[in-house]
This record gives sequence, C-alpha cells and structure tokens, in this order.
Amino acid sequence: MAIYVKKASASIDMTKQCHTSADGDCTAEIPYSDGVVAKGTRIYVDGKMVGFVKRRLVTDAMMVGSAATDPSDNKYAVAKLLAGMNVDVASIKTIEMMAGDDVIARASGERFLASTDTTFSLPSHNHGKVRFHVPAEFQAQGNGASARDGLVSAVLVYKSAAPKNLRDLTAISEDTDTSVQVAAIDTGSSPSSPNKQVNRAE
Repeated sequence: MAIYVKKASASIDMTKQCHTSADGDCTAEIPYSDGVVAKGTRIYVDGKMVGFVKRRLVTDAMMVGSAATDPSDNKYAVAKLLAGMNVDVASIKTIEMMAGDDVIARASGERFLASTDTTFSLPSHNHGKVRFHVPAEFQAQGNGASARDGLVSAVLVYKSAAPKNLRDLTAISEDTDTSVQVAAIDTGSSPSSPNKQVNRAE
C-alpha cells in the first residue's frame, strides 16, 4: 500500500497495471522508498510502525543473564527492546504479540512490566524475526498452557487506548511459527496486514 500525503502520486501505466520509471517502462521499485524492506519483527505503537528489529540494533545492554556460547541463544529483555525504539514502556496499556495474522499473546501494561520472564532471542537466518519467550498467563488458556517460545512477526503496543476488538488468542504452535517464517521471506510487494510493509510518501 502506497499512501501519498504531500508528494505527487507515482506514474502508473493503467494498461500494464504497473508503476513506471522516468523512461516509461514498468518498474518494481516502490515510489519514494529507500528500497529497504522491513523484514524483522515490527513494532507498532497505537497503530503506527515505529521500527523493526535489526540484529545490529540489539545491544548487550538489553541482555538478560550471561552471554551464551551461541549468540542466537542470548536472551534479551522485551521491555528494553521497546525502550530502545523510544517507546515509553511505563505508558503501555496493552501489548499484543502477533504471528502472521494470529494474536499469540496479550498482556496489560502492568502485567507486562511486572513480568521478568518476557524475553526474546534472535535465531539465525530469520531476517530479524524474533523468538519470544512468552509467560503462560499471556497466552491462550487451556490444555495446560505453560511458558513457551514462539516466533513473532509484530508487536502491537497500545498507549492511548486498549484494542477496539479483542481477538481470540491462538495457541503458540508449529503452525504459528511457520506463518512467521513465511512472512520473513515476503518481498513486501503485497501488504495486507500489520505484518506487511506499508510505505508512506510524505
């Protein structure tokens, strides 16, 4: 989805149904974009994307415990990740974790900040998609829910108000992990949800 606010809309060939470059040929480039596709786990605050996870932006200061032999096993604090993206964690009213189109975890800001067990790691070859360690109380209940790890494609933070429509939680499973892995190799060319790229031309 390309949204034009202040800049002119890009040239489109209605016959070929494509954006065109200066020479009139079809182009796959996103108008006014720097060409960077946000493949890492995305962070949203009240519906606006404020950043996405890049391995080089995750610092040792976010680490929980000692460094592991394999860096992909290092544990980091989710609250510190958000703070590193200039999110005022003390003002969080609700936080949700998404795997594709499924909500796999939800917590009030109070419970999220009180938890010392909400951590994440950066698995190799996942394009910045984060594996969260999710406390049992944040997950779908039933069938002996317990703290477990799950890949997350987006974190939705609500500061101004709680989500308007609370969707049912989906249990963390191989299926939810697979949906995140699929999103990790998405080109970003057909965004349709909070887990897809949206480019704004201001």
